[in-house]
Amino acid sequence: MIESMTGYGSGKANLAGNSVDVWLRSVNNRSFKLTVRLPEILVKAQQELEELIKSSIARGTVYCQVEVGGPLAGACTIEEKTFLDYCRRLRSLARKAGLSDDIRIEHVASLPGALKESKTSGGALRDLLLKAGDKALRALVKSRRSEGEKIEKELRVLLGNIVALCDRVGRDRKKSLKDHMKRLAERMKDLLVEERDARGIGDIDVIGPAPAYIHRRRGRFRWQLVLRGSELSAFLSPIPFPQAWMIDIDPVSLIG
Repeated sequence: MIESMTGYGSGKANLAGNSVDVWLRSVNNRSFKLTVRLPEILVKAQQELEELIKSSIARGTVYCQVEVGGPLAGACTIEEKTFLDYCRRLRSLARKAGLSDDIRIEHVASLPGALKESKTSGGALRDLLLKAGDKALRALVKSRRSEGEKIEKELRVLLGNIVALCDRVGRDRKKSLKDHMKRLAERMKDLLVEERDARGIGDIDVIGPAPAYIHRRRGRFRWQLVLRGSELSAFLSPIPFPQAWMIDIDPVSLIG
């Protein structure tokens, strides 16, 4: 069964007014690549989430988006030293660049290490994250398989059309080749009749062309001409026959 590398899945987990939403989207890629975006409060659980996704997806680029809601989402403490250090550095850079040094607290809070989640909130949200991630992953795998089934059906139809086309081309080619060989035989008959008439020979009849008893041999269609008369060797000797022609004087049988 074909499994597509494109798909989508989402999962949600709730507990005591808190929620974690996980969205997964995958696109084509020969190898595996994962990009995860999640709130600072769940950074420590990122590796577990990545391992969960890798356990079921081997190929494709996967984008993961996580959102947290509820009272635990804000259950953090400020790392004062880190927070103030960010503020000083940002103001210094703003002055050097000639920009406003108006720094908003939410901007600093979003920087790595500015906030620290409590042990209680971190553990509870981690469990919700993995639960929601598992739901999203199952949905993504199902989506990729469903998309793969559609691709497989389309390929089967396309393959059937190609086979039918090849069969038709083969039949047309066979008919075309058969007609071509018949035309060559008719052309040879015309040449023999013209030669007979030009030499004033009246006792030679040219019969055919007709399909040989074994009409096709080694992929070639065979036609035969029968000449009836006297002194046939002398009549035929000056005529240039193409390489594929065979001449049998006084044949034992016309079956051959």
